[in-house]
Amino acid sequence: MLNCLQHMTAEMKFSRDLFPTANAYKVALQANHEFNQIIDAMLRIELKSNDGTIDVIPVIKTRQAMRMIGYELDQSVKSLVAEGCTEPESLEKWTSRIEKLREYAENLIDVPASAPIDKLNDVEWIYMLSVTQRSYILLEMSNLIETGNVERIPSHGCIYTEGSCLYYIKRGVCKVTEIQSTHIGTPQMVWHDYYINTGGFIGLKNILNMGKSNKLQPLKNTDTIYRACSDVELIQLTAAQWKKLFKDCPESWRTISMVEQKRRLRADLKRFSRDYCFMTDVEIALEVHKFVEVTKKVTVEVPASNALIPGLALHAILPSGTNVDEFQNIWGPATIIVQPTSPEIVGLYLLLPKPDQSEREHAKSVHMKSNMSLSISSKSPHGPRSPLRSDLTAIKL
Repeated sequence: MLNCLQHMTAEMKFSRDLFPTANAYKVALQANHEFNQIIDAMLRIELKSNDGTIDVIPVIKTRQAMRMIGYELDQSVKSLVAEGCTEPESLEKWTSRIEKLREYAENLIDVPASAPIDKLNDVEWIYMLSVTQRSYILLEMSNLIETGNVERIPSHGCIYTEGSCLYYIKRGVCKVTEIQSTHIGTPQMVWHDYYINTGGFIGLKNILNMGKSNKLQPLKNTDTIYRACSDVELIQLTAAQWKKLFKDCPESWRTISMVEQKRRLRADLKRFSRDYCFMTDVEIALEVHKFVEVTKKVTVEVPASNALIPGLALHAILPSGTNVDEFQNIWGPATIIVQPTSPEIVGLYLLLPKPDQSEREHAKSVHMKSNMSLSISSKSPHGPRSPLRSDLTAIKL
């Protein structure tokens, strides 16, 4: 509406004959100019305050710019003709071209949104499936999305999955915050943020809990908060709908569980390497580490000075005396039994070998120097690091 009103005021023509005095004519022109500026300001405020219209801003701005160019050209040509700087005959040619420019502006339309099936092709866990399974998932998911009810969440609003359902983002951007609480020493929470755009899914972590009733508890878990960064449109997909898909396509269930765990393990690995200098940023980026898959109950040996970082779907039986740090990472030497929390999915873990001692000491010294306190106190402002837990009892099946 504001855009239409702005166009009307910009195109409004004032005839000198309509006003009794020249001063009244100037006042009317000035009032129209100020009114047009007010509308322009209101339009800009509306676009900035409503993030949900971000996808139509390019079209609106382009149309508005073309209208302004047409108006300025029209005024400039008339001024040149009035001052005798150009031939009156050229006014007709310029007028026809300006009208053509305005026609182009009015014919601008928004680019139509992509079909759900086109967006789904870019989803990581879907394109990792075999051709047959991928075709089935694309067809079924696109049908569910096209027939589902749209839920609209305003910018900065929270999105609740209730630990069971998932959402497809039809439009907008969402922020995901994973929170992990420490279990040893001074309680603290570690936050990890990432973003999901249009065409992605919210709540994929919930599929780790959709197995049989005798699910096992994972060694490591996180709390998750979903929040809209812009006005978003969501399509809810219930647990029952997902279970039907998983029944027909069990490969997708395992694939999602691996993708979600790898994403979280990469975040854990960055923090772990930063604290203990096990790997460099280059090694992490190149993924020289290996994700170990667990599909059944197995025994794992963790050598001395090595560390095991568990995934979100890995259950572990730990003998008494096992060293587990505040983030539920296991330090060797240790012999543990691991298995996936549900037989339908895959558990993952990272086993990090002890790096070269000289390189580690050098990396630690560089890290300490870069974080050296400017305080004259000899005590660390952060206090001593939390000790490893050595009194953890076995987790029963």
